[in-house]
Amino acid sequence: MFIKPQNGGQNLLPSGAQCANYPGGNGKIRPTTITYYLGIADGAKNNWSFLEQHTSCQLLDFFHVTEYLANVSYAAYPGKTDKPKRTIWLDERCKQLKREPGAVETLITEIEKLTQKTSLTKSSKENLQAALT
Repeated sequence: MFIKPQNGGQNLLPSGAQCANYPGGNGKIRPTTITYYLGIADGAKNNWSFLEQHTSCQLLDFFHVTEYLANVSYAAYPGKTDKPKRTIWLDERCKQLKREPGAVETLITEIEKLTQKTSLTKSSKENLQAALT
């Protein structure tokens, strides 16, 4: 999906939205008259190689983010009886991503800390790595 501003090039993303690939190198998307393209896709690897060639910024769609986070919740709460805790953890992280500036960075840090747990199963380790890449 490509978004080209139709309103004189004004920024269509929320205030403070960040994209490291935005021309200008400062990692912030600024309201300007420059036209930029935003690529939104699921996590399929071939989507990203295509989008990197044709867009200024790439985003993972929210539906697929929640799938990755659901898998991450098993690393946060791996017990068989921890389903209620996993559900709460996932709901809180999704709300944070929707509403809180800096939530992406906070979540990445949390996932990186989870990778340090020594009791993780091979599957949990793989899911954490998939969420980070």
